[in-house]
Amino acid sequence: GLTTLKGSAFQACTGLTRMVIPSSVSHIESPFTGCDNLTEIIVDSANTTYDSRENCNAIIETKSDTLMISSLNTTIPSTVKKIDVSAFHGCERLEKIVIPKGIKIISANAFRGCKSLKSVSLPEGLEQIGHRAFQDCTALESIEIPASVTDIGQAPFAGCTSLVSIKVHSDNTVYDSREDCN
Repeated sequence: GLTTLKGSAFQACTGLTRMVIPSSVSHIESPFTGCDNLTEIIVDSANTTYDSRENCNAIIETKSDTLMISSLNTTIPSTVKKIDVSAFHGCERLEKIVIPKGIKIISANAFRGCKSLKSVSLPEGLEQIGHRAFQDCTALESIEIPASVTDIGQAPFAGCTSLVSIKVHSDNTVYDSREDCN
């Protein structure tokens, strides 16, 4: 009978490693903030609002193909179109992530505080990088902005203290990276 998981419901439950979302849940508001050891998320296959397709270890809003909540072992399915606000926020042990070609939007704060994130490959077809999307990803050293990106929010790489190179694809018509700057 559970229908809602409110924000911070399981906040800082560091012992939580596995979560099963029942078919009755139809509203979720970031319940796993600070659950650093959450590695497995399963949404009941009878749930009509959310899914965890392809055993992705994440919660996806089915109708919009939006990845809303991740775990340490999340694999983003190619059918996802958007990474939601704060979807990976604070996943401090996440070291790398493959963002598939189908992603059009990386929302605000999506990877904020992923302190161990060293490797991110942004796909061609990506259109938008939200405000502070990668803020405080202190292990991130370089990133390349694809030609397809036409909207970059405020300070997407603020606090990325190891970032030494931001390259913009030469075919990007909105942004560029000059030879004399990184």
